[in-house]
Amino acid sequence: MKFGLLWPLRNPPGSGRSSAAIYQDTLAEIAFAEELGFHSAWLTEHHFCDDDYLPSVMPMLAAVAARTSRIRIGPYVLLLPLYHPVRLAEDAAVVDVLSGGRLDLAMGVGYREEEFDGLAIDRRARGRRHEEATAIMLRAWADGPLDFAGREFSFAGVEVTPKPLQRPVPIWLGGTSRPVLERVARLGIPGVAGRPAREDMEFFEAKLREFGRDPASIDYLPFRFVWVDRDHERARRVATPWAEWVIGNYQRWFAKTDQPLFAGDIERQCIMGSPEYVIERLGRFFEAGSYAPIDQLVLQPPLLGLDHAESMRMIETFATEVAPHFAAYVQPRDA
Repeated sequence: MKFGLLWPLRNPPGSGRSSAAIYQDTLAEIAFAEELGFHSAWLTEHHFCDDDYLPSVMPMLAAVAARTSRIRIGPYVLLLPLYHPVRLAEDAAVVDVLSGGRLDLAMGVGYREEEFDGLAIDRRARGRRHEEATAIMLRAWADGPLDFAGREFSFAGVEVTPKPLQRPVPIWLGGTSRPVLERVARLGIPGVAGRPAREDMEFFEAKLREFGRDPASIDYLPFRFVWVDRDHERARRVATPWAEWVIGNYQRWFAKTDQPLFAGDIERQCIMGSPEYVIERLGRFFEAGSYAPIDQLVLQPPLLGLDHAESMRMIETFATEVAPHFAAYVQPRDA
């Protein structure tokens, strides 16, 4: 089992810290995570938030690429309908070249009305923009000029350079709704950024077979909120207020939609405790997902980057006390 870490670069009002300090601390934390053997470092994106949530993942990923040499890097998730797909294809290719071919792309649909309104994009078209932009990027990275005719975007004879080093760049589509799963199947996308509900797997596998694809070839990439400390009570004391703040914000955002993410209480949403407790909870999470097995989990520690000393402590504790327990773990697949 491989593990990644996710940084949002949030800076809550009244923290007394500058965004510049949080950005520099994040770069140091990612370099430390690479040193300790984490597989991947992810940045996440939102716009027009009162906590300076990272709005520009590609520039920050370029900085991460310059600071590191081995760790995989990428957005989890980039809000694809908010982008011009040709410009994004160019930016992503540059980051892949800068990083020596280490870019991973998890790209979601988005859901907050404020983001679409602030960028003058019709939220009702987000599914169509997500689909067309995905197809455009794949074609832009292929050899030869880009030709595409859609409802949202049209291009003729556009030569997109540079090309990424990776051919193809690994892509996961974010979201586990049936329209997203159908899109993954139809467009030939190799991964889903999440774990679909068990009741949707029959639909998804049927769609994959319909488009001539093997269901066993799909790569699932879910995430979990996690905080670990060698002192169980200290872990909970340090992390709980931040977990309530971070997850509470997501719950308020999703309450305006019909999406079920971030439902339930904080204890259910966030694994906080000693290495032994985290190992046991993660083990249960892996066992429950044998119908959609994974080989990598993205960890979202609720105060990662907000408190540099605590973040470094958490990164080191997970790397030395938790990750080795799963080093040889291979998640079984339902027969």
